[in-house]
Amino acid sequence: MSLKEAFFNRSSELAALHKALALHRREGDTAVLATILGPKSSGKTMLMREYCRRQREGMYPGTSTYVNLRDSGLTDPGRLATKLMGGFLKSLSVFQMRVGFGSDLTGKWALQVGLKDGVDLETPFGFGKFQLFGKPEPKGIDAVLAALKECCLSWTRIALKGGHTNAFPTIFIDEANALMSWAETPDGMANLNMLLRCLVAICKEERSSNVVLGSSENFFERWLAKCGALAGHRVARWYVGHLSEPLAKAYFMLRVGEAKQAEVEPLWDAVYRLYGGQMLELNLLASAIESSEPGEAAEVFEGEAGLSITTAVANVVSGWSPGKFRSIEGRGNGLWKPEDWSEVIKVCANAPEGVVSKCELKLPSDHVDSMIEHNCLHVQPVISWTERGNPEDDTWPLVMPMTKAEHLAMKRLVRKYSL
Repeated sequence: MSLKEAFFNRSSELAALHKALALHRREGDTAVLATILGPKSSGKTMLMREYCRRQREGMYPGTSTYVNLRDSGLTDPGRLATKLMGGFLKSLSVFQMRVGFGSDLTGKWALQVGLKDGVDLETPFGFGKFQLFGKPEPKGIDAVLAALKECCLSWTRIALKGGHTNAFPTIFIDEANALMSWAETPDGMANLNMLLRCLVAICKEERSSNVVLGSSENFFERWLAKCGALAGHRVARWYVGHLSEPLAKAYFMLRVGEAKQAEVEPLWDAVYRLYGGQMLELNLLASAIESSEPGEAAEVFEGEAGLSITTAVANVVSGWSPGKFRSIEGRGNGLWKPEDWSEVIKVCANAPEGVVSKCELKLPSDHVDSMIEHNCLHVQPVISWTERGNPEDDTWPLVMPMTKAEHLAMKRLVRKYSL
């Protein structure tokens, strides 16, 4: 399935993103610094990539650089620099071909910032006829800051001042929670704070690029605030949730294909009880059913459901062992007690969809926060698209199991142990 086909019904979120990022640049405007948050499998990555695709095809003004920190090797600042520069070179090349400005200005920019001329496409960061940085690759935060500076200055010099566009470029850093691993390396926190200060500077001071950080980690936003570099700065926070039931069904039916739709129609209620609007899980199940023989849809679902419930029960049971949740990547040790987790299971199991307000748990706030940090509970803001000065001000009013399968697992455990 192509990217264009895979993008499904996020029109309102895409419109909001376009309104915020693609507004024409006016004198005195600052760029946007934002986070896109939401649970795993909710479509955050596809939303960002669809925005980039529409810019490449000229539907939106400006250009975007997309970096996914889920890719291996990007925990090193030098490698992140190569990825940023490579992404910017790619997007600028597409923009140049689309608007037809200059003669090989992209090539001149590439050589200016140190991209080695060559045809070595076997290197991890090879792109076109350029080998990023050559070998050895530069290390350290200086390379990251230099790459960001060159990205923004080059865009201003080539596109904005050339009159080809007056829209801000945008740097998307997906799975930005991987930056938390920098805290585990020597000088990691110092490097990270330098990077975050640089991101703030190019948005708010130099006014040269939007920056959007995407993450599915519950803890990421508060962790980001604790770094200190964003203190006092306005950060737009956008939340992408799971699909509603009507949209989830439409997506699932689209993915299974016309030939299997009549076969899976009787299964839908059970599918939604288990997966809800989680796009990735629905997509995986639909793919398995689509490739099965006629008449096997129910059997395929039964097998997948069994695996999902087994995994969900194991995840919920692990919450009774807070000592196993150790300090890692910005998280502290698990602070809650086994009896705290029993209370969570009981309250969530008896709530519709497992969704409760944080105060309903009647537990110490730091214990609940610790559960959220370690992805034992999912948190959802009441307001999905907003701007605020300090993520620490959010009291996380709504908490719930990480998945609908874990909600079902909690119900089973309540019955089994009479909680």
